[in-house]
Amino acid sequence: MQIEQLCEKERTIHELKRKMEEKERELHTIKIFAEESHRVAQETLMYKDEQLREVPAWINRVRDGCFPINNKPVIAGWIAKTYRAV
Repeated sequence: MQIEQLCEKERTIHELKRKMEEKERELHTIKIFAEESHRVAQETLMYKDEQLREVPAWINRVRDGCFPINNKPVIAGWIAKTYRAV
């Protein structure tokens, strides 16, 4: 009877080790995904920050009439009001 119990405990230990290894692989995958997501988020923020820094110059060019739309001048007041919140 004790040998059977010992064998069962060995099987349980083996199964638990296997599950631990599986969970470690899952954790590793999650870490890689999180690092990649973080990198993409940082790149996106840098890109958006760069775009926001360009807004005042773009508004000035519009006010100066450099960007006609459909061969008509852009209404500078609308542009200024729209981008004032930025």
